Amino acid sequence: MITPFLNLPTSHFSSLSCCLFLFVDLQSIFFTFSIFNLT
Repeated sequence: MITPFLNLPTSHFSSLSCCLFLFVDLQSIFFTFSIFNLT
């Protein structure tokens, strides 16, 4: 069961982490923007 995960290319993991990082970055930007709108 673990073998397919080990067979995955490392580029897939790097792109996945990049997408996750971009998603968190957009969320933080939206959060700060809403705070600036409230004040």
